[in-house]
Amino acid sequence: MQNARIKKWVPSYSPPGNPDLFYINNILSALWCEPDGRLPRLGNPEDPLDDLIYLMLTRRGQIRQAQRLFESLRLQFTGQGQEAPDWGAFVDRGVAALAICFAPLGLGQTRAKEIHATLNKIRDRFGRITLDRLRHWNNGRCLEFLSSLPGVSLKTAACVMLYTLGRRIFPSDVHCNRVLARLGVLPPEYGKQEQHKNAQRLLMDGRIPQEMAFSLHVTLVRHGQEICTSGSPQCHRCPLRGFCADYRRRATKQWENDRERPSCVDLFSGAGGTSIGISRPIEWGHDPRAETTPTMRIALAAELDPWAHKTYSTNHPEVPTDRILQADLTADGACERITAAIASEPNLVLVFGGPPCQNVSLIGTTGRKAATARRKRFSPPTYAAFRDIVKALRTRFFVMENVPGLFAAADGRAREDILEDFSDLYAVTDVHVEAHDHGVPQRRHRILIVGVLKGKEPKVAEQALAFLTGRLGVSLDRAPWSATFGDAVSDLPAVEPSGGEEFGRHRIGGEPAGSSAYQQVLRNGADLIFNHVARPNNDRDIELYKTLQPGEIGADAHRKYDRPDLMIYRNDIFLDKYRRQVWDAPSTTVVAHLAKDGHMFIHPRQVRSITVREAARLQSFPDDFIFTGPRTEQFRQVGNAVPPLLGARIRAAVLDTLERFYPD
Repeated sequence: MQNARIKKWVPSYSPPGNPDLFYINNILSALWCEPDGRLPRLGNPEDPLDDLIYLMLTRRGQIRQAQRLFESLRLQFTGQGQEAPDWGAFVDRGVAALAICFAPLGLGQTRAKEIHATLNKIRDRFGRITLDRLRHWNNGRCLEFLSSLPGVSLKTAACVMLYTLGRRIFPSDVHCNRVLARLGVLPPEYGKQEQHKNAQRLLMDGRIPQEMAFSLHVTLVRHGQEICTSGSPQCHRCPLRGFCADYRRRATKQWENDRERPSCVDLFSGAGGTSIGISRPIEWGHDPRAETTPTMRIALAAELDPWAHKTYSTNHPEVPTDRILQADLTADGACERITAAIASEPNLVLVFGGPPCQNVSLIGTTGRKAATARRKRFSPPTYAAFRDIVKALRTRFFVMENVPGLFAAADGRAREDILEDFSDLYAVTDVHVEAHDHGVPQRRHRILIVGVLKGKEPKVAEQALAFLTGRLGVSLDRAPWSATFGDAVSDLPAVEPSGGEEFGRHRIGGEPAGSSAYQQVLRNGADLIFNHVARPNNDRDIELYKTLQPGEIGADAHRKYDRPDLMIYRNDIFLDKYRRQVWDAPSTTVVAHLAKDGHMFIHPRQVRSITVREAARLQSFPDDFIFTGPRTEQFRQVGNAVPPLLGARIRAAVLDTLERFYPD
């Protein structure tokens, strides 16, 4: 498994759509590790000779029955005071006796002849029946000798070398081949039994990184036995869906079949928080009598940052990879590219986007400077790109999300400029939303610019706009939780600074006692916890974290506790650079600054800053959502995201408006 205490997490980048064995290996290792954290051995003995006999018995038969027979023989021929079985005494019984012994497995006579001949050949070569000499041979010599033994295939030879000699060689296996073919590591036809030998040759040509050979082999076998079965794979349980070529093919086919459903374009999509809320039924407060929660189809998403783009693609396997663009929307021709890509969409109703305008945020000095800048019409490149695409597509609705400081730009006239930009085609207004009002355990105040296409009936558009913004501007009628910091994270494992796991398991045995309704919704049966590693903290930070009580900020270290030595920021300006969160209250706004440090998000009950998974819980991301990339990029993706629950509320409001005012 991935070492949980590595301070710097730097995975290699693999473009979306390519098999990513780094993530696949780590996910499988976390999923199938033993309770003590070790990888499974699948019942294979540790001695090479024992393992060879064991593998020859399990070949072409019932594995459980073969395991029981092997254990019986091993005990029978291990005398008192002996550490290993006397396989010489066993083989000296002769072929007929061995055939009777092996009869319950089937092919008794064939197995007897092969094992009898193999053990005698080993004795002839080494003077006694042992394979210990192989420990000093190189891989080529080992493989050649083992494969020369009667009844020993290339796969069996490779298994002995992997399991007992510690060699970095990947054996072919029916389960491994099937899963690797579905993942796209092997060609699809190589998952079939008749392609076993061809698959073995491919797997030994360096396709599997040597350092992953053992972990990937044993976990693929378990995965193929338990989840990715030959007849009815349990894809709903599989945490590899986002990396699986076969699942993507089937999900894309369903995506094509659903073309008549209302669909959405997500611009500046980031990691995809909005798209999760729009496309998945994760909202609550809807009519419990309804059989399904109406969702929308993602027609296209666009994001420039490569790691955010990879995160989006990984977590939206139902969207074709050619509809998840890594694109600079401010570049020449971007608008035309978007328009051409979705020209055939029959029911595109919404464009959503959060064009990044950090320079207008009021969090920090940059926003304050923007607020006092000389009057200039509001039209930064990202906003202008969003505006131009919306006006080119002319969807029924559009929603633009941004920070409250947006309206301080352009000498305080940004709102006026934005509404004027869209007013020729859309009935448009703004609505202020607080994420906590929509069930998110976080205080996150945002502005939504909302438009409804005027078309031939401007009055209907105005009425629809009033209805839509009314739905977005009010809090949930009811929510099954109080949406606090504790509600969000109390079930996650406690970790120390630098501790935790990028790929770990939830507590074995189901939901922990006292799990909140919020946690149960976000876990949704997930077995794994992703991205739950705490960043390292120095001694000064730890001392300051201990000093501050929940709700206190860095300035209190000086004012209340007379510890100015613990502060590294000016006490007269940066009053909130340190903040300890409150367990029984919503968190403060999760921000992208978490990529630089976690001082504003000190855990209220543990002496450390929060993990990416805790930040994701505060943002309402489900637990099966994997943030890819270095940890700084993960924090940035979480902080920049629209909470999926807010995306769900936007989707519900749009669909309700569509049904009420535009039923045709």
